[in-house]
Amino acid sequence: MTAPQEIAELRQIVRWLREAGLTRFELRSAQRAIRLVLAAGSAPAQAMAEEDELLVSASMAGVFLATHPGRSAALVRPGEPVTAGAVIGLLRVGTLLTPVLAPRDAVLRRVLVAAGETVGYGTPLFALVPQSP
Repeated sequence: MTAPQEIAELRQIVRWLREAGLTRFELRSAQRAIRLVLAAGSAPAQAMAEEDELLVSASMAGVFLATHPGRSAALVRPGEPVTAGAVIGLLRVGTLLTPVLAPRDAVLRRVLVAAGETVGYGTPLFALVPQSP
């Protein structure tokens, strides 16, 4: 029988798959094998937190940075508009900096994690208010 903690972990993996837009996941070890297959298009890559709020999540694990290490000003502040593809944050793994991009034109409502915080894949980082096309 599966322990409740294992079920909770499987549910989290399913959430990550949906957030990433993936439909298959397989993990094998000497003790067990897990294969998850989700219906294609079962959830959008970006989750809506409120009716008018778009969450931007971490595409990988790393340390969240709100500013570039070579600068003192934040990349974007709450209330500021952002354009699709704009760098709104960074994830650092060792010396590698990976940009977090705005998925569409929006206004930054709030930053959801503290600068310097270690985040996992799928962790919500920003809440944006999408702008009408």
